Amino acid sequence: MHCGKCGKALNSSSEFCGKCGTVASKKEVHCNRCSTAIANDGLFCAQCGMATKNKATPKTWKTKAGRYFVNGVDVTSEDSYWRNEFRKICESDGSYTGKFNWAAFLFGAFWFFAKGLPVTGLIWFAVALAGGVLTFGLFSTFVWIAAGFRANYIRYMKIIEKKDVYF
Repeated sequence: MHCGKCGKALNSSSEFCGKCGTVASKKEVHCNRCSTAIANDGLFCAQCGMATKNKATPKTWKTKAGRYFVNGVDVTSEDSYWRNEFRKICESDGSYTGKFNWAAFLFGAFWFFAKGLPVTGLIWFAVALAGGVLTFGLFSTFVWIAAGFRANYIRYMKIIEKKDVYF
């Protein structure tokens, strides 16, 4: 067991830390990813950088090991464009929904398929097709413009929030 304030090793029978005087907590916290013991008030695992469930944990961060997290989800494998978009959306609490995504606008449903959102792609394609048939293609243009505006937020919701959002 370790002190939650200074990290000094404590005996299991200790009531207080001998170095800083903090009350010793009997509950030991472990990292959900690698099972390393974490100080009770620790924000991150010292071994892998995973955030703890502590309320003071920031929404986005970069570990010393170079790993990036957004809302507790490791986004290190994403390129810098997506890391920045996910960070901005997360930190704005929903007021920022992402930049206009030219690839989603130009490639439409194919972009959604390529990004692992096949159901979303099918829904957008069906709406564009149905509206396009009725308006001789005019409505389809507006659908893909809307897709360009919504694509980054839809991908954020799927990857970071683990929710399916279609529009």
